[in-house]
Amino acid sequence: MSRNLMCVDFQAMRAIQAMRASQAMRASQAMRAIQAMRANQAMRASQAMRASQAMRASQAMRASQAMRASQAMRAIQANQAFQAMSLLPVGCELEGDVRLLWAATHQ
Repeated sequence: MSRNLMCVDFQAMRAIQAMRASQAMRASQAMRAIQAMRANQAMRASQAMRASQAMRASQAMRASQAMRASQAMRAIQANQAFQAMSLLPVGCELEGDVRLLWAATHQ
């Protein structure tokens, strides 16, 4: 009789150990899945941040280029106006908007 009880106890112990091993394996798999998910989320966040930074840098570069182009255009216009005004006959006095209008139309 005691042999049967020992056999049953041993089988129960082995079943408990198998169940614990299975639970530990499932917990380990769940932990690895959570870690992988977190790593994936961190990677996506990093990619989004880099994309945002690149977009802002591109916008800043475009704005800078537009500003330089505008400054160059104003410098060219000012130079052209100066050249046109230098063609005014000696003693001709034009003031304000009339002088600019004459300069713009006599290039």
